[in-house]
Amino acid sequence: MRQKIIITLTTVRGSRQFTLSQVAGYLVGVFLVLSAISFFVSNLLLVKTHDHLLGLEQEKEQLEEQFSEALGTQQLYLENLAELGTRFSEVFYERSQLEEANIRLDADLSEIESFFRRFNRLTSRY
Repeated sequence: MRQKIIITLTTVRGSRQFTLSQVAGYLVGVFLVLSAISFFVSNLLLVKTHDHLLGLEQEKEQLEEQFSEALGTQQLYLENLAELGTRFSEVFYERSQLEEANIRLDADLSEIESFFRRFNRLTSRY
């Protein structure tokens, strides 16, 4: 004869008897249901995480492109700045040359004016 382990639950409404195999079957069923729920929930979370990761990768690529453009723009600005600095030096040098020429011309003009004044005085005396 087989011996079965029986679990008896007694409440106000009455008592119920369960065999150990019934309890084990119930626990296996609960385990299978919880495993299935866990599987579907974890897949859902995995898909959401994967989609979020793809979005982050796209944002990273966009930021890298923007950084490259900004870096290129910065390089262009630096080249323009260097060119403007060179041009400024050239203009400053030309300005100083023109000022020196202007000073020489003023001196020459003063010399010519004094020569004409002397010439006018000489011609007015005769």
